[in-house]
Amino acid sequence: MGWRHWLWVPSLFWAGEIPVTLITFVALLMFLQTGASPALATLCCGCLFLPWALGALLKGKLAALSRYRRQIQLAELAMVVALMLLALSFTWRGFSPLWLFALLLLLSLLCAWHQFASRRYFLSALRQQERRLWRRIAMFFSQVSAILTYGLALMLVGALQVLWRSIRLAWAQGCYIAAGVLLLFTLWHLFSLPAAGDVSPSPSRGGRHRLLALLSLFLLLLPQGLMFFSRVLFLFTPVSSGGLGCTLQEIAFAQGAVGVIGFSLGLAVGGGLYRERLFWAMAVSLCLSPCVYVFMVALPPRSLLRLSLCTFTAQLLFGFGLPACRQFLCHLGGGSRGGHAAHTYIPFVSAAMFLPCALSGWLVGALGFGAFFAVDASLALLSWLLLWLTGARRKCHEC
Repeated sequence: MGWRHWLWVPSLFWAGEIPVTLITFVALLMFLQTGASPALATLCCGCLFLPWALGALLKGKLAALSRYRRQIQLAELAMVVALMLLALSFTWRGFSPLWLFALLLLLSLLCAWHQFASRRYFLSALRQQERRLWRRIAMFFSQVSAILTYGLALMLVGALQVLWRSIRLAWAQGCYIAAGVLLLFTLWHLFSLPAAGDVSPSPSRGGRHRLLALLSLFLLLLPQGLMFFSRVLFLFTPVSSGGLGCTLQEIAFAQGAVGVIGFSLGLAVGGGLYRERLFWAMAVSLCLSPCVYVFMVALPPRSLLRLSLCTFTAQLLFGFGLPACRQFLCHLGGGSRGGHAAHTYIPFVSAAMFLPCALSGWLVGALGFGAFFAVDASLALLSWLLLWLTGARRKCHEC
């Protein structure tokens, strides 16, 4: 029976990652290239994380709907329609960043729904002894999908902008292509997803413990939240304004391909080595990424190779340190510490990173890139101190 899972596990998680990558990584460049200021762009992109947090809070009601196979199929079809509407919006005469935000927010809601249904379906369609292996396979194909969507899609859009000499037309065609690829997966899933029984919702923790875990995540991820969008702003902003002035193709290769590979490797190594006694070592790793950008501001990389090495290092440190969040996530998700694959981190990590992500563009404008990344790196000391003083890690471990 195991070979039949190859017919749906890779495609299910590959398909789900396409619109997620557009929302979390590519959307910022959409806003910047269509006239939004950095402050407005990061505010809008930060708000796109809210549906994930809302989905986490409403997971009990979503689980009550059951029939996860049908939910996946409906969500994928709706995402195809949303992507086509997004593509059409770039060609409207009345196009504005507000229209772009509204359609991306709709897509984000659908992505959160699809991710939840996929996870529950995954649990219901596989036996307990199969889940560990297939969870790794699902993560692998999710990461490959992110690399191809972030890397190749941006390269394609950049090439189309040169070809058509129209930014909006290039983005429209890129969204049409993404919708077409997702439609193929949707049609495949109409027939390939096997019937599966329902799975009981995981027990949830009390409100006080969930609030403590979310606060701890916020403190732990504060430096990463501040630089999540600002790192792309730094690469995209012209040299005359303090950035590196990279093209879409350079950002796609350095950040979207090499950077995502670095994150995936770091996550694999960190997840394999994770022990609770290594918590502080991984917490330090999480907060070293801003130091790489402090270095890049002081000594701007003059070649694509050097730029790629820097982004690889920053993302490797981020991926290696992310498992430090695991014990807080188990209380938010209601599962065991060992049962959380990295793709299930998204709702809670997004909720914790929402505020710093949304404010990062305004802070960059107020401080400049050099001071911003220096302040970001120094905030790690405050985050560690608060985590130690509150004893949040120990309390979450005991509850």
